[in-house]
Amino acid sequence: MELYEALQLTDRGMAAFVGGGGKTSLMLKLAAECAQRGKRVLVTTSTKMFISQLESCGWLIIEQQIDRLLQEMKRDLTECNIIAAASTVIEESNKAAGFTGEALDNIFRTGLFDFILVEADGARRLPMKAPREGEPVLPFMATDVLAVTGIDVLNCSLTETHVMCSDLVAELAGQQVGTPVTAETIRSITGRYAYLTELMAPRARFIPVINKADSTNLYKNAVKTAHLLLKDHEMVLVTAALSRDPVKEVIMWSQQ
Repeated sequence: MELYEALQLTDRGMAAFVGGGGKTSLMLKLAAECAQRGKRVLVTTSTKMFISQLESCGWLIIEQQIDRLLQEMKRDLTECNIIAAASTVIEESNKAAGFTGEALDNIFRTGLFDFILVEADGARRLPMKAPREGEPVLPFMATDVLAVTGIDVLNCSLTETHVMCSDLVAELAGQQVGTPVTAETIRSITGRYAYLTELMAPRARFIPVINKADSTNLYKNAVKTAHLLLKDHEMVLVTAALSRDPVKEVIMWSQQ
């Protein structure tokens, strides 16, 4: 199943991706699905992204001044229906800095795009992280927040090798650094993201996503973890972002 279908998207929205474990891959997959349906799509970030990831979408605009940015977007939308944008290039890092939540809200209000997809968190390509102070950077007008965790973190040691901000994860989950990551660990961090979403983007749907269900064993672990998360949330997606059809299971509260 495609993400667009699983999320039951309407005609317009702004989706923010947080957490770790494949959120960029999922975001780019959703962008392509939206574009294939003829939707006008903006791919961007409220933190930092590799320039190559943004360029993989097609057109890339680097512009800090909002009026000039909007002018360039209007021009480019006459040529294509998917655009990537960032505010500035970060020298010697191959990354670009994105936009504030307020700036993204302003772009959303213009109606230029049917969907704005925002990478709103950074995890150093690790399968799991805890949000530090000031994270994630969510637009107030976000309609959907997808909190991603890679199921391959399950049973790994709770250290910086596998988990970003492992000391904070341990604190939130009530366990010791170095102990195994459990489904309850994932539940605790997902709950933290849900709490922050309520504060920063109160109108958004909050959807946990258990990603990297790429093998039979990982899929089984992902489904078990998803059912645990349903104690706190109405819907959980089990995904394999690199698959042609990334959504392996949509688990709803009514299935409990």
